[in-house]
Amino acid sequence: MLHFLAGIPRLIFLLAPLAFLLCHVYIIYAPALAIAIYVLPHMVHTSLTNSRIQGRWRHSFWSKVYETVLAWYIARPTTVALFNPHKGKFNVTAKGGLVEERHLDWVITKPYMLLVLLNIAGIGMGFWRMARPMSCSPSGSVWCGWFTT
Repeated sequence: MLHFLAGIPRLIFLLAPLAFLLCHVYIIYAPALAIAIYVLPHMVHTSLTNSRIQGRWRHSFWSKVYETVLAWYIARPTTVALFNPHKGKFNVTAKGGLVEERHLDWVITKPYMLLVLLNIAGIGMGFWRMARPMSCSPSGSVWCGWFTT
C-alpha cells in the first residue's frame, strides 16, 4: 500500500542533486563517499529483493524507469487520497475508444521538459565548478551529483 506513496521521495531523489549543482545547497551535509556508502547498499538490496519477489514477470530496471516517469503524476493524487480519501474521484476510461492518429501531448510532457532543462543546467554548472581553480565545492560531491543527475 505504501508503494503508491513513492512518488514524492522519488522526486526528491531526482531534484536533490540539482539543488547542490545549481544552488550549492547541501541537502545532506556529508561527503560524497559517505552518501554513496549509505545509499548504494540500500539500492542494491531493494533491487535484489524486487527481482527475487517478482521473478521473471517484472524486470527491476524497467519498473524503476516506469515508476520514475509516473512519479510526477502519481504524487499529487496519492497525497490527496491519503489526507482526504473522499475528495478525489476515479474516472474510468471508455473501452473501445481509439485515437485515429499518433500525436505527442505537449501538456503532459511539461514536467519532463523542465526536468531535462534542469539536468542540462546542473551538468553545465558541474563542469563550471570543476573547471574553476579555486572551487569551494569538493569535486567528489560534484561527481556524485553528476552520477545521480
